[in-house]
Amino acid sequence: LFALAPPVLMAVAIVGVVTQLTMGISALHQRDIKRILAYSTISQLGYMFLALGVSADGAAVYHLMTHACFKATWFLAAGAIIVIYHHEHDIFKMGGLGRRMPYLFWIMFFAGVGPFFSKDLILTEVWFSPQGGRILWVFGVLGVFVTSLYLFRLLFTVFHGEERTRPGKGPGPAILVPL
Repeated sequence: LFALAPPVLMAVAIVGVVTQLTMGISALHQRDIKRILAYSTISQLGYMFLALGVSADGAAVYHLMTHACFKATWFLAAGAIIVIYHHEHDIFKMGGLGRRMPYLFWIMFFAGVGPFFSKDLILTEVWFSPQGGRILWVFGVLGVFVTSLYLFRLLFTVFHGEERTRPGKGPGPAILVPL
């Protein structure tokens, strides 16, 4: 049905771009680690809608799958961090965790980088699609920049800088093995 209605496709793509940018900017304004990840998930749904709007169904499903796997890792790691910090959710009350638990930093870093490959596919499809266009592509790239900002803000605030709260005991094998 989408293919038979080009104006609807364009509306879906525009909704996707608006969603990815507004939710990405909302993630930048959050202090709660789980809220940042939740707004990030909604932002990534915007990428999927952008892909659907330019008839790149395969790219949308591919991003759905990569995002689901990597975001599950982020949420599990965030849960471990919350437990380490005595159930604190505010990232600005954390800091310096990378010196104590570098493995947790690298797990989250690589889980954050993983979905960028599926975003590349979406942006390529937007660029070359007859329904897409350069304007949609520019907003998609802007969304990648915003995504990088809020993810690296979270990583560097929690894992680098001064230690604001003394973390507790690190996660055991029951948490680290699934991560």
